[in-house]
Amino acid sequence: MVESTNGLLYGCSEGGGTSSLGTLFSYDISTNTVTKKVDFDGTNGKYPSGSLLQSSNGKFYGMCRKGGANNKGNIFEFDPSNDVFTTKLDFDVANGSIGDAGNLIEVTYIISSILDDNQKHSLTIYPNPSNSLVSFSSKDAIELIEIYTIAGQKVGQYNNTNTIDISNLTNGVYFAKIITATNNPVMQKIIKE
Repeated sequence: MVESTNGLLYGCSEGGGTSSLGTLFSYDISTNTVTKKVDFDGTNGKYPSGSLLQSSNGKFYGMCRKGGANNKGNIFEFDPSNDVFTTKLDFDVANGSIGDAGNLIEVTYIISSILDDNQKHSLTIYPNPSNSLVSFSSKDAIELIEIYTIAGQKVGQYNNTNTIDISNLTNGVYFAKIITATNNPVMQKIIKE
């Protein structure tokens, strides 16, 4: 189950429900109450698989192994604020089949371009690799530094500083999103060793 921003836990059962094809439910830990939110009926999917993801938009996303328009599974969305369920994508073999998910992740920032020469020369990161402190030098004041895993999970945020401590991170590759007073966000790779 996944804890929602509304304080309830949400999950899916692969069986049960009106059609025995699975359900999406909420669980209130304070009252020990389970509330069925969605019955999977084949048309809207069947046999939900893997864990739900509550996205930054507040909605849950999940996958079904079967069902949907082509009986190949689907991706669905559930809005806990109004209990609205929406099929987002029906698999059709060409775009996939049997949506058997482990854990869905949300990638919040995608690196879409290589830094131009001006940006490269206006930002320096040192030492890199590092096992503790990393410093950032820029011709413009640094307002925000965010650290992301390669899977897109934010693991650190630092305001108005040029030095950050990465000693608590697991060894590996990370991305630093640096926002200065005058430039668009810049992404740079940092390595924790």
